[in-house]
Amino acid sequence: MAQLDRYVEVTTAGKKMEDLARMKSEFVSVVSHELRTPLTSIIGALATLARPELAPERPAALELLDSARRQTDRLRRLIEDLLMVSRIENRALPQYPVPIELANFITEITREIPGADQFLTFHIHDRVERIEVDADHLRRILINLVQNATKYASDTPIEVVATPRAGGDRYPSR
Repeated sequence: MAQLDRYVEVTTAGKKMEDLARMKSEFVSVVSHELRTPLTSIIGALATLARPELAPERPAALELLDSARRQTDRLRRLIEDLLMVSRIENRALPQYPVPIELANFITEITREIPGADQFLTFHIHDRVERIEVDADHLRRILINLVQNATKYASDTPIEVVATPRAGGDRYPSR
């Protein structure tokens, strides 16, 4: 009987954990979607203010406008990341693989990250120069990794290495 009671207890705890995980995932998804609406309005207002006929003349005001635009873009990316995590947890992450030239792809990403060309180097094995991957997902992953590396190890060079998997796959292993 003790083992049966323990089994029921463990099963009940497992179900509660699953319910909590589902509720957390739903909460993250709802909050992310709700944040997008006001953020879209803010982005639109900032874009309107940046138009030449409405742009402020004072340099300090232009800097504030530029800072607000950068921070709203950062907030937009964070919200998109939250939505992505929710989709991953729900196993609802669509993938659209396309062939890409990895060197060109990483070079583009390097241009998107201020100063990255000064500290980021990459080495690509011949067998993974051209891969088939969901470009949006890979872009998000690489930008996140490089930004974290610059944030937490700012004085350290960052090296991205793409090599074939041990099994000979055409996809990079790291």
